[in-house]
Amino acid sequence: PTFLQPLVFLLGFILAALVRVHRTCNASHARVPRAMGVIFDERKYPVVDSAPTVRRTVANFNATDWAWVLGTGLVGLPIGFKTGLASGGRARIPTMYTGGIIGLMGGFCFALQNSSGRLLGLLPNEAEVEEANRKR
Repeated sequence: PTFLQPLVFLLGFILAALVRVHRTCNASHARVPRAMGVIFDERKYPVVDSAPTVRRTVANFNATDWAWVLGTGLVGLPIGFKTGLASGGRARIPTMYTGGIIGLMGGFCFALQNSSGRLLGLLPNEAEVEEANRKR
């Protein structure tokens, strides 16, 4: 049919463009080696662990980190409840739980970032350095 000809032409044009982009990207990646996980900030504090694992980072949480996790979770509960009221009140409780979970996850990510920053020597880390010196 006649109406399919422009569609086939357009699909062929898009496919040719994608192949061209793919070849260009592969060629540029082959020439330039890339480094993963490079930190460009100067480390102002002693490095406790230059490559901390998630387990080590979570084990390094202090009271402030846990306060962030719980605080953001608690703040998310009323926000979720208020959002559920906008649906006529039917979704109050599910959106309240969802808001709390989102708050917990956000607080956990923030605490994880702070803890890894202390281990990497990017944030003040006196307690971590003292603990590392005691273990030696």
